[in-house]
Amino acid sequence: MSSRKNHLLAVASAAIFVAACSSSPASSSPKDGSAPDAPADSVVTQSSTVSVGPAGGTVSVAGASVVIPADALSSPTSITVAVATDAPPLPSNLTPLGSIFAFTPHGQPFSSPVMISVPFTAPATGTPQLYVASPDSNGWLGPLTEATTGDGVLSLQVVHFSWFVVVLPGQSGCRKIGQSCQLEGVGPCCANADWGVECSLSTLHLCVVQILGPCTSSTDCYGNDQNPPEAICNLGTCCALAGFGCGQDKHCCSGTCSAGICL
Repeated sequence: MSSRKNHLLAVASAAIFVAACSSSPASSSPKDGSAPDAPADSVVTQSSTVSVGPAGGTVSVAGASVVIPADALSSPTSITVAVATDAPPLPSNLTPLGSIFAFTPHGQPFSSPVMISVPFTAPATGTPQLYVASPDSNGWLGPLTEATTGDGVLSLQVVHFSWFVVVLPGQSGCRKIGQSCQLEGVGPCCANADWGVECSLSTLHLCVVQILGPCTSSTDCYGNDQNPPEAICNLGTCCALAGFGCGQDKHCCSGTCSAGICL
């Protein structure tokens, strides 16, 4: 009987131990009302969401922020700034100087410009540049030359949301416009201080310029080989056609960018 009793006690003790170990730390909160600590093995998403209305407001996380002035929004809207986990991949010739940040809702229009700021770690040499991508575009656009530098961030007034990142364009061993290139690894296309260069997605894989880059024909422009074409050469400059993503009016052949889309 003593042996059986000891066995039952051992089983009961093991059951209590398993139950205690399997309970989630998030299922209980500290008595002071503060948020419980996340489990040690959980993935902590760096994100901040604030409801911003006509009075304006600020949302910030991990050094990135957006300042929304009064009357930029007509009604309360959930605004989120987060370290991006779903952004398009950066071209191989762009070195990120910090995290890619998602300002959402993507394409959110504003009645007046809002100020976004993206943090970066200063490189030993070279000039940090701000790039943007949107779900409707076919890659990254940049550099956004109107961005200003201050206190470890690049800031820019925008009228819609998207992904933003500060990068350092690379030049070592790069290929020039019209030369053959590879999408990954050896042979990236040369970057430029005023306009971006990409390896085309066509089977030819030639270096082409992004929006605002100089061109002699439409085949010099990134996205021209799509069907329908995303960009053409207009008066010596690549520009986006109607219906494609944009960051500013000058990105569009029509001269009008509305809610992140060329009209």
